[in-house]
Formats: sequence, structure tokens, C-alpha cells
Amino acid sequence: MIRINGGSKISGSVNISGSKNTALPLICAALLTKGVVVIKNVPRIDDVFALLEVVKALNVEVTFNKNVLKLDSRNIAYKSLVINAVTKIRASSYMMGVMLALFNKVQLAYPGGCDLGTRGLDFHYMAFTSLGYRIKNNGFIEGEKISDHPHDVFFKTRSVGATINALFLAGYLNKVVKIYYYANEPEVKAIIKFLRKIGYKIYEMKDYLLIASKSRLKRYVRFDNLYDRIESASYLMIGLLSNRLVIKHSPNEHMRQVIKQLKEMGGKIKVRKHKLIAKKSDLLGTRVYASSYPGFPTDCQPLIAALALYAKTPSIIKDNIYSSRFAYAKSFLMMNAKVEKKEDYLYVHPSKLEGSVVKGYDLRGVFAVLIASLYAKGTTTILDGEIAKRGYEDLENKLKKIGVDIKIE
Repeated sequence: MIRINGGSKISGSVNISGSKNTALPLICAALLTKGVVVIKNVPRIDDVFALLEVVKALNVEVTFNKNVLKLDSRNIAYKSLVINAVTKIRASSYMMGVMLALFNKVQLAYPGGCDLGTRGLDFHYMAFTSLGYRIKNNGFIEGEKISDHPHDVFFKTRSVGATINALFLAGYLNKVVKIYYYANEPEVKAIIKFLRKIGYKIYEMKDYLLIASKSRLKRYVRFDNLYDRIESASYLMIGLLSNRLVIKHSPNEHMRQVIKQLKEMGGKIKVRKHKLIAKKSDLLGTRVYASSYPGFPTDCQPLIAALALYAKTPSIIKDNIYSSRFAYAKSFLMMNAKVEKKEDYLYVHPSKLEGSVVKGYDLRGVFAVLIASLYAKGTTTILDGEIAKRGYEDLENKLKKIGVDIKIE
């Protein structure tokens, strides 16, 4: 549960942590070496700890000191992963590609995570089928190898998770495979960089990824995780409501569309090397169309919806990745916000917000409600607010440091 008293004077600086959405597939990718991998800049968040429980079930030794994670998979062994730990986190889906690569079979409980509407694993299954594996889903996921003659992978829609899973498996087959219409998010690029470092041969062509026979995989690898572009965007939006906020270790090269959109709203943002400086701004409404990278990130659309409540003119938001990702709007309504969902669009009007007892519904939804509550009249209680700890490291202390009156229980 999170309680926020609105009206605080916000200023200061915040340090951005390592990327959640890169750290999670990196943890799984590390197992492919059957060796020792050291990853720096790993955030100490609930999702990371949940995924580590999954990999420990395979006899992987884990050492996690501060933000340095060491994974020793020299004694990795096959085990059915129809276990409770898998159901707690969506990223456990990456274990499908890893297990099929290492053992040519997998049994996996259905992965959990945030409810964002239609969010199946069909693209993953399609990729595995193309690569010569049979996937069955009868209460849990079961896969096995049925062919030594893989086909190229053709995605109908760009999918970060399915692209990464396809890479994990395709690179292990010692065959030439092409992956068409792949996702090119910074997190995918980071995974490709890691896989190349351990010995995968991956070539980025004009229209596809070419995966060739791998080299002998390295058994000891060190790798630096990215900084979190979504966390940086989260604090950047707070910064536009603050006196002055400095966001350090910001991966600005991965945030161009977010920065551009916020500046178009009238956001006062100075872009420096690895740093952003934001000030209180007279904001105007905007049109947001969340889409695949380099477009506006779906993870940021709930955040900009909250910011739009403080604009002087209306905004329109559409999410082309998760068309029903507007559950947080129910909480906005309970805070006296003027929002309306029509078909696949959310209409956001300038609002005088009042504190209330609400839910956040999912990770980014909680942070969206948090942004909305900063200058709402009175106290806002987010009943499921602890969800935010799944993706935001040291959230309470970071917010208190910049002046937010907050308590997380």
C-alpha cells in the first residue's frame, strides 16, 4: 500500500537504476553459457528476485551483492518448471527459449505478471514451431524438439519477448536462420550484444536478423546492464510538475520520442550527457500513440496520461501495443479526474484532483496514480501500491529525497 499527501514542494536529484526490462532477459541468457556470468547495474527490485527463484530451481548458484549479480550455471540441470515461482513474473517466459536451447524440452507453469489485456504467448509458440519444436498448452506449457530442420521465423507483429526467445533458441541450433519483423527496442539490442559476446553469430541485415552457427560459447563473461529508460521517463514527468529535478544516469539516446513528446507539450527539459533537467512547466494537451520502438513506449502511456491531467488543454491517448491498457483510468475517475474511454482511445481533460482510496492495477498504472496524486488535494491511498516495487528500485527513498510526502507499507 502507498499513501501520498499531495501538495509537496518537489526538487532535487534522482539517480536512475539499471533497466528492469533488460536485466530480466539477461539473467535468463546467462544460463546459456553453462558458465559464470557477472552482470553489473542490476536493480534490486521484486521482479529480479522473483526470477532468481526460478533459475535457482535449476541448480544455478546466485550471488547478488549491491547491484552486481553473479550467476554460476556450471552445474545447471533440467527440472520441470511447473512451480509457483514462475507464476509470479511474466519474464519467466524467457525460460522457454533457454530450456529448449539447453535441453530440447521444457515444462513451464504459465508466466504471471501485470494484466494488460490481451497478452498471450502465441508469437513465442509460433517462433518455436518454426525452429522445429512442438509446443502444447494444457494448463502448463510443454515443448519438445521434433525436427532438426528449422525454418525462418516470420513475426506478424513486433514482439520484444518473442524476438528474444527466438534469438535464444535459434542461436543454439548451429543452423542458418533468419528472423523477420523483429523488435528493435534498446533492450533487444542489449541482448543481441550479450549473445554476441558469449559466442552467438547474429547479423543485423536490412529486413531481418541472420543467425549463423555459433562459436564455442564463452564460459566466463562480464556485462553491464543498461540504465532504465522507463524509470527515467517516470521521474522526468514528475520533474515537469516540480520546482527543478535533475535525473542522473538517464539513457537519453533511448528516450528521444518521450523527450520530444514532452517538449511538444511545453515541457521545460534540458538534455545533457547522461542527465536530464526538468522544471515546472505550463503544459498543453497532446496526442499520444504508443507503439513499438522508436515510437512512444507503451510503458510510458499511463504516465503521460497522469501528467496530462495537469495540462491546460485536453489530450487523446491510444495504445497500439495493448489496446485496453487503461485500467488506471478507473482510479483517475475516483480522484475526480475528467477522463473518458471511447473505443480504443482515452480522452484526458484538465482536472482538479482530489485524494482518494484507489488501485493502480499494474506496475506502470501505480506510478501513473502516484504522479496524479502529487498535487491532488488531500491524501491518496493506492491499495496495491506495492506492485511498484516490482520495477522501481528504492522507490520510497528516492521519492522522499526529492520531497514527496509518501509512505509505502
